[in-house]
Amino acid sequence: MKRGKTIPTHQHPSSSLHPVHTPVHHTPEQHPHRVKHLLYFITFLLILLVLVVFFKLPLSLMPSDDTPPLTTPYSLEIPSLSCTWEKNSFTICSTITWSGTGALFAKGYIPGGESLETSPTQTTSPFTYCQSVGAEEGYRVVRAMLYSSNGLVRDIGQGVSCTATPPLLPLISPTPSNTIQTLTTGFRTYARERSSPTGSGVFIKTFPSSVQSCTFKGSWITDNDLYSHNGFCHNAQGTFEGYADASTQYVINDPDLFFWADLSHGQLNPSPQRYEDYSMWMELCDDQYYRSNHVPRYGVQGRIEGFGTKTLSFIWDYRDQSNARPAVDFSFDLTCVLSPA
Repeated sequence: MKRGKTIPTHQHPSSSLHPVHTPVHHTPEQHPHRVKHLLYFITFLLILLVLVVFFKLPLSLMPSDDTPPLTTPYSLEIPSLSCTWEKNSFTICSTITWSGTGALFAKGYIPGGESLETSPTQTTSPFTYCQSVGAEEGYRVVRAMLYSSNGLVRDIGQGVSCTATPPLLPLISPTPSNTIQTLTTGFRTYARERSSPTGSGVFIKTFPSSVQSCTFKGSWITDNDLYSHNGFCHNAQGTFEGYADASTQYVINDPDLFFWADLSHGQLNPSPQRYEDYSMWMELCDDQYYRSNHVPRYGVQGRIEGFGTKTLSFIWDYRDQSNARPAVDFSFDLTCVLSPA
């Protein structure tokens, strides 16, 4: 019997058919330089973004020990302004009010008139500044300036138009058949009662023949003893002049210097004003008198009716919703043209 070849026990029978592979270990590669540069650039962008956000924060969110400076409130106004024709020139009158902590005085000034240096300083408010500006018509500007220890702190201006006021309409020239009569008369206007803010009435004046036209001058004065007896708006005075006939009438009212708002606001001399279609027009005291947007609320207005007849009627309306409600006494000096008797 033939003996076969023995196979070593440590060798797989198929080892002669499959080669044995030895594992290979790869060494890791190093990061390229461009990756490092990219990381640096990203870091730089993050830092830049933080800086931008920080410096764009609102100032109000940033801590600060600074206290904002206190501002001093100043007030300067020209509540009333007028330009009237007097004799042979225009006169501009303005009412100026001012206030403010640290304010020392104010001045009025009209360019083209007296110099600012010669304009008087005014230490009370309100005050009236008037000046003659010549005979030329046109638009003028009145300036008001307020001063403190630091110098000029406010400067405002307001314009007014100067146009000639027509003179009193002439009386009808007397003829042998016409006569002129001059007389003085007067009457009182008042509220109906203490609890009523209004009143009305008619004063009758009879002439020897029919009246064609009248020019008139006069005055008025308030009497506070009628109801309140508190002294407010007592003895305020003014003058007036005007013309009236069957188709036309007007009055120019000129209040005097007085405490027109109240005793705490100082005295004021308002400018004359012309009122069409009235023969009586006066304003009573008002606590809003010195406001820049003031509109007259209290006073007496009236007309003269009855031309062409022997009887003239002075028709008046009274209104005062304040607690003063003074009576107002009117005095008229009439010069009238009469028809033949």
